[in-house]
Amino acid sequence: IIVAELTVTSGPISQVGCAITCSFVAACISSRELRRNGPPDKIRVVIHPQSIVHGFVEFVDGSAIAQLSKPDMALAVQYALTAPERLPGVVEPLDLTALGRLEFIEPDMELFPVLSYAYEALEGGWWEPVALNAINETLVGAFLRGEISFGTLLKLVCDCFEKRSKAAGGSGFSTDEPERLDDILKAHSVFRDFALSALDGH
Repeated sequence: IIVAELTVTSGPISQVGCAITCSFVAACISSRELRRNGPPDKIRVVIHPQSIVHGFVEFVDGSAIAQLSKPDMALAVQYALTAPERLPGVVEPLDLTALGRLEFIEPDMELFPVLSYAYEALEGGWWEPVALNAINETLVGAFLRGEISFGTLLKLVCDCFEKRSKAAGGSGFSTDEPERLDDILKAHSVFRDFALSALDGH
C-alpha cells in the first residue's frame, strides 16, 4: 500500500508533484523495487489527507503496524542519516488527541490521471518510469518559474507521457536493458528535452 500524503512538508517539486500525483508515481516505482520487481497490480495507492501515517508493515495474520508522525520530511531525512539510531526529533511529538481522525481514500483515476501512468510505466520498459520522472521534473520546474499554469502543467505531463514512444523512437538511445548508469542518464536527458520542446507556445 502506498500512502499518498497530500500535506507533508517537502521540497517544492515534490509538493507540486503530489498535487498532480507524480510523487505517488515515484512511490509506486520505489515500492516495486523494494518488492524485487513484484507485479504492479500488487501495489495499491490510498490517499491520506492528514499525512500522519507514513507507512505500514502488514503481517500474514492480517494485523499491521503503522509509523505515525507530523507531516515533515525532516524526520525521514534525519533517520536516513542516523539509522539505526533514533536521535531527538527535529519535529514536535505527535498529539494523538488533537488528530481527530485519520482518513484513507481510494484515488479517483479521472481526478488524478497521472496516477494511471504509474501503472503503465511499471508495465512497460525500464525507460518508461525514467521518462515520466524526467517529464515531471522538467514541467514542474517550468510551473515553479511561472512559465505555465497548473492546468497547463497537468495537460503537458499527460500529453508528453502519452507520446513517449514517439520521443524514444527518434532519440537514438537504446530501449534494451541498460548496462551502465550513462544509459539511464541518456534516457532522462532525452525526455527532459522532449518536455522542454512541449513548452514552446505555452
